[in-house]
Amino acid sequence: MKPTTTKASTAKPTTTEHPQNKVLQKVTLDISGAENILSETINFLKKIRCNESFDKFLKDAETITLELDIEASFTQQISIRPRKKKTVFFSYEQPDEPIINLKTKFKVELYFYILDVALNSLEERFEQLHNHCDNFKFLYDISSLKSITKDNIVKNCMDLQLLLSENENVSNSDIDAIEMTDELVAISELLKPNSTPLEVLQFIVNNNNFVPNVAVALRITLTMPVSVASGERSFSKLKIIKNYLRSSMNQERLSDLATISIEKEVMENLEFKSLLIDFAQEKARKINLI
Repeated sequence: MKPTTTKASTAKPTTTEHPQNKVLQKVTLDISGAENILSETINFLKKIRCNESFDKFLKDAETITLELDIEASFTQQISIRPRKKKTVFFSYEQPDEPIINLKTKFKVELYFYILDVALNSLEERFEQLHNHCDNFKFLYDISSLKSITKDNIVKNCMDLQLLLSENENVSNSDIDAIEMTDELVAISELLKPNSTPLEVLQFIVNNNNFVPNVAVALRITLTMPVSVASGERSFSKLKIIKNYLRSSMNQERLSDLATISIEKEVMENLEFKSLLIDFAQEKARKINLI
């Protein structure tokens, strides 16, 4: 598509961000929710990779060009047919015919190509996320385990115990699969429907940690990072803390200032008056002779 501007437009194009881009950066997002969002995104990209979606894409582009007073069309350029290079092919192979039509060229080499790259990137980069979700997925809805057979619960617990073991030595695992199975069966009868892992963990802590194996598994589940958004925010904060005026700051002071900045909610609840008195007494240089 070769746009040709016929008139200077004063309209400003509006851009909208996909909400999934924001949801994936939330601190409260868990692995199960991230997998659902990625699965929906992959299905959406596969759905629009067709000729019907491409035609709709062109109609939407034409509507935008009319609003911006821009003429956009596929201008068929008269050019010399590309020269064929002599290559050796086997009897069952045939060379690809060059694409002459500009609309078809745009669809194959740009539209389909971008969708294929996006699909491959999503499937490759988040393969580990899908594997972790398969191992921890049964912990995201413990209340529904009462409708599942005990054999399936045992299998999930055994797989999780092997995953959390050191060098595939089950005796060094953080949990015991048999005990955890009995704990899950017992606690599933006490929980409300659709209880989140955080609510389940709070319920266990409030009741004197009566299911320790489930508590350990939930702590591991809830502390696994879904994305690197929090880490990127921490590095962005370091640029503010260590500027050119603090170039000679040592590592200990930088770490303390970063902790204060990251744990801002805890810092706001501190009593500064008592802290200043303690600091002044520690740093006082005058010797009290009396």
